[in-house]
Amino acid sequence: MEARQSRFPTRARSATLDCEGIFEGDLVALGYTGTDNPTLRVLKGIGISSEVKYGRTWVAAYAGYKHGMSGGPTIGRQSGRVVGINTLGNGHETHALGYAVPAPYVCRIISLLRSGIDPTPPQLPLAFFDNLADEGELVVAETYPSPIEIPLIEGDIILGIAGRKKSIRSESDLMDALRGADYPVDLRITRDGTERLVSVSFSTMEDQLRPSVLYISRFVIGEARGSHRFPDGLKKELMIRMMEYPGFDEAGGILDRYDPYVIVSVDGTVFNDIQALHLYLSSAQSASQEVVFKLKMPHSALGMSYTYHRISIATDDIRLLE
Repeated sequence: MEARQSRFPTRARSATLDCEGIFEGDLVALGYTGTDNPTLRVLKGIGISSEVKYGRTWVAAYAGYKHGMSGGPTIGRQSGRVVGINTLGNGHETHALGYAVPAPYVCRIISLLRSGIDPTPPQLPLAFFDNLADEGELVVAETYPSPIEIPLIEGDIILGIAGRKKSIRSESDLMDALRGADYPVDLRITRDGTERLVSVSFSTMEDQLRPSVLYISRFVIGEARGSHRFPDGLKKELMIRMMEYPGFDEAGGILDRYDPYVIVSVDGTVFNDIQALHLYLSSAQSASQEVVFKLKMPHSALGMSYTYHRISIATDDIRLLE
């Protein structure tokens, strides 16, 4: 650690998280863009509000976040504190509205870790109404099959957790409140206009703190859960993403540069475990064979659940990072 710190400029200081709440005012966002020659971007902007969008709570800012800046800090210019983690942006317009994960969520994770408590988020077998979420209400739209029965129904409004003052306005608020929870917990809900308590327990997402990542040629593979919005529900899936650009499928079409694809099969075999896929690819590498990936990408806007692609990948460079 000392060797790394010695490479920092002498005037450098660590960034402090703003754990108090949502920031509004002048800010600066930092992050790297580009793949071949990453460039540090420093963008000035204005934080305007705490906004619920896509079911999540964000720091909304006119900062013109660019692709590749995700994971970098958004810093309040007067306080010098990190108010959010860059997440969503237009990527093109200089002063476009973008979104950062509020720092208080990060602060809670750090606090739990320091207390020796696992901050792995819960696996929520629930979906919520997006249009109602924009109004600051977390309204259940659908429940999904789960090993643990969830006593919630469509139309239930989740208000908070019994014994805690903080209200819940979004799915990210609920995830934050349930990190490190000692189940069961009592959720405060409104059902049919009447406030009541329901006792719930949720399982936790698997291995979020120790994920395995598989690198093959110019692609990276990891495990993820399927989206509630598509037919596979909560099934664990292997996802693949390009690390270099461009990438082409077998028909010469350009694969999306930023979004991950779901791996349907490799040489016709379905893999749901990254270690098993690593063994298979290593065997192909020993035989100097290419492998054929069948991929799919959610595209409900096109009137279908998925679009499909097929791509051949060389096995000359395979690494499993654990």
